[in-house]
Amino acid sequence: MPKTSANPFAEPSHLPYKLPDFAVFTPEHYRQGFAEGMVEHLAELDALATNPEPASVENTLDAWERAGQMLTRVSLAFDAVKLSDTTDELDAIEEEFAPKLAAHADAIFLDSRLNDRLLELASRADAGEVALDAQADWLLRELIREFTRSGVALGEAEQARLREINGRLAELTTAFESANLKARVAGGIDVTIEELDGLSDDEVAALRRPDGSLRIELVNTSQQPLLTSLADRKTRQRLM
Repeated sequence: MPKTSANPFAEPSHLPYKLPDFAVFTPEHYRQGFAEGMVEHLAELDALATNPEPASVENTLDAWERAGQMLTRVSLAFDAVKLSDTTDELDAIEEEFAPKLAAHADAIFLDSRLNDRLLELASRADAGEVALDAQADWLLRELIREFTRSGVALGEAEQARLREINGRLAELTTAFESANLKARVAGGIDVTIEELDGLSDDEVAALRRPDGSLRIELVNTSQQPLLTSLADRKTRQRLM
């Protein structure tokens, strides 16, 4: 599939260590990157599955690992931003693409052609026709196991039902994570500097908002980490 030069995810980053250039990414870049990345990934895997040459490390395992680079780039960058500094627009993108990405995974791991290609390589390796080093052997066995656990051996009707379940789970997971975040934001407590006795200067600074006020946001754990440091009992009670 031709690269879309307007999208920064179409090519590897030019920054040191190929770090994502977060400053240039827009929500539309993520949306377009996911859509184009999935199409590109499936096209690359289709070429792997239909390769007429006997299965080898280069045309099977190496080709597998080369596939989906654009999708990997956009997924890693999106997840980093979504977890650290989400917005309503990014939430909407996640809600839109979560079931699509689940369907994308099913399109791969329920594809019997890809599974057969891996099994062919394993058979050739067992027969001594192909030499696998330890890493290649591990990857091959892990991929075969993942295809099996993902349901590649199921019948057509069972696979269709599995696709429905996986899509619904993706929708529910996204909805839960969104509700969980909103609940934690709503559950935060506004405090004064006097109520923060026991915290370090750095901990207090981390609680200060742009307008100068102080707010303790809830952390998604069974207990809030600041409870061990706050000296004021009433503040601890409010936070608990």
